[in-house]
Amino acid sequence: AVWHAPGSRPEVGDFAEQTSEEAFAPGQGVPGRVWAFRRPSWISDLSRDTRTTRSTNAMRAGLMTAIAFPLAIGDDCDGVIEFLTTGVNEPNGEISAMFATVGAQLAQYLGRRRAEQAESRRLHAQLDRTRGFLDAAGALIVVLDHDGRVLLANARACAVAGLDEAELIGRDWFSLAVPKAGRPAARAAYDQVLAGDADGFSQRLPSAEGQRRAILWHGTVLDDDGGVLMLGHAEVVARRAAIAAAG
Repeated sequence: AVWHAPGSRPEVGDFAEQTSEEAFAPGQGVPGRVWAFRRPSWISDLSRDTRTTRSTNAMRAGLMTAIAFPLAIGDDCDGVIEFLTTGVNEPNGEISAMFATVGAQLAQYLGRRRAEQAESRRLHAQLDRTRGFLDAAGALIVVLDHDGRVLLANARACAVAGLDEAELIGRDWFSLAVPKAGRPAARAAYDQVLAGDADGFSQRLPSAEGQRRAILWHGTVLDDDGGVLMLGHAEVVARRAAIAAAG
């Protein structure tokens, strides 16, 4: 990545564009030397340094001083930051020390970011595997918070509710998946599970395709306010035609 002040001479913009397209071997040019030796470099007058096409282009743009420092901790180097400026500027020990400190701090930050990203990828992969296991399960699996709102639902639970998981998350399970007449009893039974007075309950599902269905739930209260893990098995209670004939 490159940057130069807006309104700079056209030659500066040309030099920045050339730099963004250039690759440096270890030891090549100021950035390559800093990369190779893991040490800051201060070239006060590029005309006195080893002449390269790049240094010549920099001088044509009026850039005479080059300062670069590594983003490194020990032998581990993540990159190089280079500044070029007009005029001949002699080395300054305090500024050089500041650049060395900043380079080490940035290297530490980048190292933490890499570790966090690696851990995030690992957790996402683990979550994807877990999600596959949940969706392949024969049981309905939902996790509800203490108010009965959905925190997680596997594919089978989504199917019986007739909604995608994204549509279920954060919404009240009992309002979505329990017929209105049965909601008070289902909520009361859920409260008993929360209180530890019961380990399960049954609820009716909205009728579908001429069938009346019910679910028998087993509930486990999760630690650290993780909600309640509900494992359910659905069954057809009766068909409407059979109910009508019996009436």
